[in-house]
Amino acid sequence: MFQFWWAILLVGSQVLWGIVVFGKVASICPLTTWMQDLRGFSRDDEQNYGCTYIHEQLQYLKIPIGKKTVSRVMTSSFVIVIIQYGLTLF
Repeated sequence: MFQFWWAILLVGSQVLWGIVVFGKVASICPLTTWMQDLRGFSRDDEQNYGCTYIHEQLQYLKIPIGKKTVSRVMTSSFVIVIIQYGLTLF
């Protein structure tokens, strides 16, 4: 049950961040935005929502995984958690 609500909280907070900060209905990670702010990029720069914090950290650890793969794994994980734990609610 905890995993279901945790997944909803994570994705919901990212979508809310995208709406409030960028005016876009998109899942935008606050960590990515903060990293780009620290690097001196403006909030309107595409790197704030076209880049991922997880991908950057994996590259730093020398784990060669593409951005699309990270996105697919995260989306798949979210769907699995929703299905697995969401069905127990009903």
